[in-house]
Parts: sequence; C-alpha cells; structure tokens
Amino acid sequence: MEERMWIAEEKVSGARLEEICRMAGYTTSVDQDGDLVVHHGDALKTLVVVNREKSVIYFACVFNFKPWVPEQDRLLFVNRVNDTTHVLRFSMKVQLPDILVVDYDLPFQGGVLESQIRFVLRLFHQGLPLLIALHGGAGLLR
Repeated sequence: MEERMWIAEEKVSGARLEEICRMAGYTTSVDQDGDLVVHHGDALKTLVVVNREKSVIYFACVFNFKPWVPEQDRLLFVNRVNDTTHVLRFSMKVQLPDILVVDYDLPFQGGVLESQIRFVLRLFHQGLPLLIALHGGAGLLR
C-alpha cells in the first residue's frame, strides 16, 4: 500500500489532517484552542480534533436552532434524525438547548486511510446539509 494513502497511528496529527484537507480542496484554519477547522463555503465549518487518548479523530459541526423553535420540536428533530441515521450523532446539550451538535468519531488505532478522512469530510460537507433538509431541519436551524 502506498505510504501516502495509509497513515500509521503514530503519524496521525493535526498537521497531517490539515495537509489531507488542503489536498482535497478544502480551506482550513486553526481555532483559538489550536484545533483544525475545515471550511465548506461561508457557513459550514467542521471541527477536526485528534484525540490520542481514545485513538479517534473527532469531527463535529455546530448549528444554532432558530430562537422561536420550541424545545419539543428540537428534541423531536434530533430523535427523528438519530432514528434513521446511524453514522452521525445528533445531540443537544442541556446547558445549551439552542445548539445542535453533529459529530462522528473515526478510530485510528493501528492507522487510518486518507480516503476514510476524506469520506467523513464529504459526509459532513455534502451529506449533512441534505440529511438535515430531508428530516425537516432546514426550517429549524439558522
């Protein structure tokens, strides 16, 4: 297997992920915590964090519910999408009920393929907006 395609566990890093994202055509930045942020257009951003303790690459997008949406409708949306989508996790935090978090953990114990990382990014940047719209979330989120 070509070395460029396979990333050994010890070589998984924020810098390596940033390189993969840029090679895939994404614009990136680093947030105030030093974590990688992958941009897709002006609105959608995905946080990408290497968690060495758990041997996962954590991907997350955060959305704001429109302020007029009742909490019951927010919870129904989150439950509906989680019932039908088994790859991504949708959640709301009790402390921040106006926020929707969509996340995914990609294990890298033993190593990971670059194509797996690109797949998850495509899932977030292309599939996620469609998934939200298909489940009635477009009218709930800003």
